Amino acid sequence: MPMSMTGFGRGTIDALFGRLIVEMQSLNRKFFEVNTYLPKELSSFENEIRKWISEKIHRGQITVRVQWIPSSVALVPDLEILKKLKEEWENRALQLKMDPKAIDLPFLIANLPPIQKNDLLKEGDLQKCIEEALDALVRMKEKEGMALAKDVGGRVDELQKMVMAIEELVPTAVDKMRQKLQERMKSLFTEEAMLDDKIMKEAAFFAEKIDISEEITRLKIHFVQLGEVLRASGSIGRKMEFILQEISRETNTIGSKSADANISNIVVEMKSEIEKIREQIQNIE
Repeated sequence: MPMSMTGFGRGTIDALFGRLIVEMQSLNRKFFEVNTYLPKELSSFENEIRKWISEKIHRGQITVRVQWIPSSVALVPDLEILKKLKEEWENRALQLKMDPKAIDLPFLIANLPPIQKNDLLKEGDLQKCIEEALDALVRMKEKEGMALAKDVGGRVDELQKMVMAIEELVPTAVDKMRQKLQERMKSLFTEEAMLDDKIMKEAAFFAEKIDISEEITRLKIHFVQLGEVLRASGSIGRKMEFILQEISRETNTIGSKSADANISNIVVEMKSEIEKIREQIQNIE
């Protein structure tokens, strides 16, 4: 199932000493990029977060914001810890010939050791919350991806109809060009000169040059390939870009080869439709 490049997901979990909130946003980018904004207590998880995300998303810019709302239990220091700290600091004060009375509650609070991640979370809490947000993000990306795939599929159908219309016009266009070439040659050469091998070769070369049957065949193959990729899952945006590039090349070749006004008009419509598909593909992972 195709996924869009944009989306949003949110996860929350009531952890051991507070609530954990993860918000994840995805934006269009050619390559995979993860930006994390973490509280200092959880900063050591940055590489793990990137790994968890990369298992489900392969393209785009992902912004992860983790918010930690501690409970009152987490905010109030443990009494036993405070007693031990007071005792140790008073010993240091005596060693430094300072007044132990300076070791009061504000001093102890200010000099508490930093809270570690293991003090705040049970094992797996952060990963669980990240995956909840990630799953919500992926669901939104898949929903938008289906809409994009439907739109692109409809435009590919239109391109196929245009190619069929060109194919129907080819015999008439070739006859017109042949007639025009014959009239031009008659006006320039005598019948004897027209039988000259060099002139005949030039005429054959020109007839081959205006033949667009190979381009039409390749376009039909590319349409089938594009349809198969649209039905595939995972990261398909780059494959689609490559196939569309080939479709654009064949279309341009048809436009440059054909001097028929009707075919030229259809080619202009095809180019417009191809550009619209290109814009949509920019939004597909």
